[in-house]
Amino acid sequence: MTEHKSSNNELFIKKSSDMSVNQRLKKYISSVKLNPTGFGRTVGISKSMMSQIMNETSKISTENIIKIRNQYPDLNINWLINGEGQMLNSEEGKDEHENKNQIISEMKIIEDLFEELKKNMEHFREENKKNGQVIRDYITAKEKPNNQSTGTYE
Repeated sequence: MTEHKSSNNELFIKKSSDMSVNQRLKKYISSVKLNPTGFGRTVGISKSMMSQIMNETSKISTENIIKIRNQYPDLNINWLINGEGQMLNSEEGKDEHENKNQIISEMKIIEDLFEELKKNMEHFREENKKNGQVIRDYITAKEKPNNQSTGTYE
């Protein structure tokens, strides 16, 4: 249940059954600490479709609900579809949910490290090219007869 204020500032409780499937999915995505794009990537839903789902301009297809269920077995599909029951299936599901969050966090760290590694490798490639040219210039200069040499290398 979620607390909301009505237009006349009265506090009321919004039950999960009063929320749309899309709103419940937003709540679940928030609970797994992902953005919609990252969530969509993990289940195989395109960025544009996730945007439509989050903006409630498109309903979630049965196919996408199955994808979500397969990737996130801790999510109570009855809750997602009908708003009945708890968001997570069980205590075991909560543990799995937390483990998944840990894995996702570690995957983000690995992705960041991988991007940094790619940048470093590109930098080293460029430096290697420069160093290779300096070596080629040095060898070429050493191979010239002494009277044609224009510079000295030490």
